[in-house]
Amino acid sequence: MEPAAPTSTTWQRIVRVVEPHQGGRFAALDGYRAVAAIGVLVYHVAGNAKLTQGTAPLNAFLANLGNFGVAVFFLLSGFLLYRGFVFSALTDEPGPRWFRFWRHRFLRIYPAYWVALLAFIALIGLKMNPTLGNLASIFGLVQIYRPLFGFAALSVAWTLCIEVSFYVALPFIALGIQRGLGAAARTPKARMQAQLLGLGIMVAVAYIYRITIAAQATGPGDNQHLWLPNYLDWFALGMALALAVVWRDMGRPLPRAVQVFADSGWACWVVAAMAYGILMMLRSGGEATAGGFGKETATEMCLRFFFNGTAAFFFLLPGILSLREPDRMKGWLSALVPAYLGTISYGIYLW
Repeated sequence: MEPAAPTSTTWQRIVRVVEPHQGGRFAALDGYRAVAAIGVLVYHVAGNAKLTQGTAPLNAFLANLGNFGVAVFFLLSGFLLYRGFVFSALTDEPGPRWFRFWRHRFLRIYPAYWVALLAFIALIGLKMNPTLGNLASIFGLVQIYRPLFGFAALSVAWTLCIEVSFYVALPFIALGIQRGLGAAARTPKARMQAQLLGLGIMVAVAYIYRITIAAQATGPGDNQHLWLPNYLDWFALGMALALAVVWRDMGRPLPRAVQVFADSGWACWVVAAMAYGILMMLRSGGEATAGGFGKETATEMCLRFFFNGTAAFFFLLPGILSLREPDRMKGWLSALVPAYLGTISYGIYLW
């Protein structure tokens, strides 16, 4: 007997799950979050299975997934959180209220983290003396600023420490660019140039810090490579995307070459894949090149950050700046499954 064909209602439900759709103009961002979270998860599973060791192509691919996923998350944070600040800087409209901004960020990060941390303590336990200072560090997400505590308790929490540091610093960074570098700017173009200069300074600070401090701190317990200055260039790339979106929203077109390239989603992803491929080749050259933390030279560390940032930037570019309609790439990223995984990506990341 032939099995009954799926009813139209059942089939429609299946189609809604897998079919691309357009949604809002940034509907693809949840899909990007899903990719980043799954990449980090796969990296940790592969690491536990010893699949990130060795110089085979698969080893090299898996060994960098965690770094790439973190880069995507940091660029997304820079993009999403800076939009309100840069809109204010370019238009003289009121910007985000600082304490409201910090309150929202606190509620976004800490409650879920505390649940995961308490579960970790209950099921696995702490490998540290549970003094008030130690507990305050890990519950407050400031452990990276204490020697030997960089990966204390939840091993992924070091990235949350950097995120929290960025949340605290962002209003001050925005104020410095707007009131400092842009103090004399009177036209939108001059303000735009001040913003670009500020983002360029962030990138320069990251590389100066990386070369002079992070790469030199290789002693036991040194965590300087986990501090916010070492990651400012990744956040700046996301902030540059926010600047581009706000500039275009003001009715001022982006340079034609930029818009044409952003509209060519596959071209962007080819560049991202090439950057990731270069990282794989560097990794295949030896254990230290891709580098566990604290095992890299300054050059190796700079290359890792540059190519991960490049890969993440061009991976995100079409989902944020493309004006192409319909856009199949954005459609697939915003389909129900990746969109749902993106909404729970923080939980995936923690667990």
